[in-house]
Amino acid sequence: MISRAQPWSDRLARAGFVAKGSVYLAVGGLAIAAAVGLRGQATDPVGVLSDAATTAIGRTSIGVVGLGLVMHALFRGALAIVGEPYGARAPLRRLVRRISNTASTLGYVALGGTALALAVGWKSSGRTNDDATAQHWTAFALHAPVGRSLLSVVAAALSVAALVQGLRAAWPRSVQRRLQIEKMSARERSVVTVVGRLAFLSRATILFTIAYFLWKGLILRAPSDVRGPGGALHAFWEAPHGNIFLAMVAGGLLAVGAFALIEARWRRLFVDDAPSYTG
Repeated sequence: MISRAQPWSDRLARAGFVAKGSVYLAVGGLAIAAAVGLRGQATDPVGVLSDAATTAIGRTSIGVVGLGLVMHALFRGALAIVGEPYGARAPLRRLVRRISNTASTLGYVALGGTALALAVGWKSSGRTNDDATAQHWTAFALHAPVGRSLLSVVAAALSVAALVQGLRAAWPRSVQRRLQIEKMSARERSVVTVVGRLAFLSRATILFTIAYFLWKGLILRAPSDVRGPGGALHAFWEAPHGNIFLAMVAGGLLAVGAFALIEARWRRLFVDDAPSYTG
């Protein structure tokens, strides 16, 4: 998957995608297990890392994953600085992508840092309650002078991000643009496109759900209504026929993980030219 002939920067970036894929495959797998009654509850990436930190082997594993996530954060940071090599874009779209990659950088730095802290025992190995964290900061913001405005910006950004992910799911070339599809067979392109569209749709669903609960908490001035990623999964589980909905979302998370592994193999990185495939 990661060729030794590639520059070291490319190898590190691809290792980061492997780490990202491993985490999302674990999250999706645990959500599937919860949906079919094999495990107590669905969780988020931090919950997966916290659960793994309860054993010595688990701490070693998440230490490796944490390093990979930090590598992925560095890759996203580089994209935020130098831009994405996927052909010409309008200035505004390039700016939006830089902002998006900056946000991803911060997110994966936090996740990778959490994994490394758990690996060396600097944090409790108990499950992290992301709902409580989101509710705490929402309550704090609601009482701050400009807190409601800031929360509105965050909720709007999440809503826009969900819309963008949904549009990418509907447009096959959004999946193909980032990959070296000229090196794939026709069948590989078809499979990769399906997996990628499912991954984008899953991201859109989770982001929309988080945004919905944030808007609800903001409008009703009820921080207890706000949910984090793990809470968003629980929202599907708590609905009528929740096991079915949770299984569907879990399948999407598995697609996110699988697509990250696909990117580890075929992602277009810094040294690549613009894609030559136009089909």
